[in-house]
Amino acid sequence: MITYQKVSQLRLERATWPQAPFWQATTVAPYGAPRGHDIAVNYLTLTATGKAKREITVTRSVAGRLEREQRLDEPVLVESADATETVFRRGEEALRILQSRSIRTMQLISTAGRLPAIEPATTSSVVISCWPLLVGDLSRLFRRASVAGFQWGALVPAILPPEVAEESLREIADLAAENGALFLASAPLDLDISARHTLAAMLGGDTGAWQSMFDTDRDDESVDTERLVAKLAHERSIGDRVTTPGLTPYGNWSAAIRLSVAGARLLRLKRDVELGWTLLRSAKLVAQLHKPIDRIAAAASLSIIQSLDPTSVAALEAWLRRDDTSFFDEIDEDWRSVGG
Repeated sequence: MITYQKVSQLRLERATWPQAPFWQATTVAPYGAPRGHDIAVNYLTLTATGKAKREITVTRSVAGRLEREQRLDEPVLVESADATETVFRRGEEALRILQSRSIRTMQLISTAGRLPAIEPATTSSVVISCWPLLVGDLSRLFRRASVAGFQWGALVPAILPPEVAEESLREIADLAAENGALFLASAPLDLDISARHTLAAMLGGDTGAWQSMFDTDRDDESVDTERLVAKLAHERSIGDRVTTPGLTPYGNWSAAIRLSVAGARLLRLKRDVELGWTLLRSAKLVAQLHKPIDRIAAAASLSIIQSLDPTSVAALEAWLRRDDTSFFDEIDEDWRSVGG
């Protein structure tokens, strides 16, 4: 039995640079984490446990704190996944307030959650986590998001091995494309031993998949699932990472996201690891610049930015000046080339 404890403090966190999978600058979290039934997921730390919380904290009201905040860096993520949102709707309350202030916001819900009962806006979007991986429930949720007119996309936590999940993922990818999803993205989760035991029980007679739950390093398996999701998204002409509608396309945060995506994917692929770390350091630097990077690029070489490495300089200048994204595209193509 789950009990809910009301608390007065709204959790609000600020990031100094964009990180996968949401790339948010600010996080609004009206509920305690992790949450879930068989497997409880913490989407902010990208961890999961089979020891579900019996008590979940719920913010009494999000309005006071959000209305007092004069400055909220964009994009904002409202983390309201799981069935808790169907009861208390604090995520919806937060989205309504942020939407009224024209702050670019993503609301995270999940298979067991609910869509916000508000009018869609150009500054807001919905991210639907596909966990649990229940195709029928997700089909209904995708269709409702489309009919309601939301800008939306789907996120697949890379929990199940690709050989177990592939058929369901293909169905989900088709449904996402049919219902106008902006993206079908993925995210790795670090499963503790209790979560692995729970998944092993769920997999039942699949001996190979069952054994994989207890491998010392499941990272390669997770990467295979993430890459499969990216491949399925690309084949259906939808994005393969979480995006925020209306975010300044050539702004500092957008530039930092490009570098961060490229760096993270190189690290996950274990290809040119040194360059991967270099790109992540450059992403942090660009995100914290006081001057707009597009204006700097228009007036001078980006090499005048101290500590910005030559590879990042060349890639960003090509993008900002000529809309040439070939450096980033090549890494994305490698990421989607499953088995390549």
